[in-house]
Amino acid sequence: MARLERLVLAGRQCKSGADGGLGHAWLPDPDLTAFASGPWLCHEAARASATKMSASRRRAAGRHMSGTEVMSAVDTPRPHTKNLSDPDETLDFTKGSAATVRIGELVVGRLVLEPGYRYFEHTGPTAGTASCQFHHIGLGISGAARFRMDDGTEFDVRAGDIFDIPPGHDTWVLGDQPAVSFIWGGWRGWGKPPVGERILTTILMTDIAGSTDRAVALGDSAWDRLLDRHHAAVREVLQRYRGTEIDTAGDGFLTMFDGAARTVRAAVDIRAAVRAVGLDIRAGTHAGEVEVVPGGIRGVTVHETARIMALGAAGEILVSSTTKELSAGSGLSYEDRGVHQLKGIASPRQVFALVEG
Repeated sequence: MARLERLVLAGRQCKSGADGGLGHAWLPDPDLTAFASGPWLCHEAARASATKMSASRRRAAGRHMSGTEVMSAVDTPRPHTKNLSDPDETLDFTKGSAATVRIGELVVGRLVLEPGYRYFEHTGPTAGTASCQFHHIGLGISGAARFRMDDGTEFDVRAGDIFDIPPGHDTWVLGDQPAVSFIWGGWRGWGKPPVGERILTTILMTDIAGSTDRAVALGDSAWDRLLDRHHAAVREVLQRYRGTEIDTAGDGFLTMFDGAARTVRAAVDIRAAVRAVGLDIRAGTHAGEVEVVPGGIRGVTVHETARIMALGAAGEILVSSTTKELSAGSGLSYEDRGVHQLKGIASPRQVFALVEG
């Protein structure tokens, strides 16, 4: 159902009786954050539970509204800005400092590394790792820093460089000027002691089907360009579904979401987006507890998701029984793919495949 249709249900009868049974605009219960799941209240009933609504929403709830008015009062996001000169959090360490701002799900940091700084010497002991285990995405602002990956690969980041740096790297400042960068990927928890926090989440893993044969057929340069398009397509879908990118290894993504049905629907849209650039994926999803650690997540749930994904053929979206149960009532349909003994998992697991009508 389109978003406007979900927000304005024309001609429906008022179940509360507050409107004498007349049809009118309906609004979601303001105490609930998930618009898609309801429940839906008439404007009189909504007014009774509107203590958490903004002033504009309370005014909108007290009268009849056109579809445009509903979208304006309820569905339009508000602009929001913050400045790194007034950060939400600061971190000072030997030969460096960091500032962080948060806007919704977006976390952006400004990292200043002074001449003489080196990760191995000045941050590694605090983080408990010899090399940085965060996957950084950001922009070099001034100065220069050299990075050395765990495999020995070295490269520099200078002013104006957009960077995407996988986990497993050391870094140090070049020259006598501070190296300053803005980082928006792989920033949460950087430079802090490891704190194991267990959370309940739904994990989605994807992998390009037939990637090796395709890479050989295309050649390195063309394959790299196609991978860039694949990555951009996946990240666009993640943004729409509030997904979090945890890691990108080769041609696959490890992501997590705050809802099972949202995860499966994101997988469907990722598959469609990737097919539009001439590729196909297999996907697996499972829900459970993971431990959040600097630079990523870990736990049996991650391994189980990988094993489920590996069972799939090109174009298939496989889910665990847990994901299936948590997405009940969402309108998604599945077919039983049997019980499997997954490598490294003690007990057999039942696996299901998404069926699309």
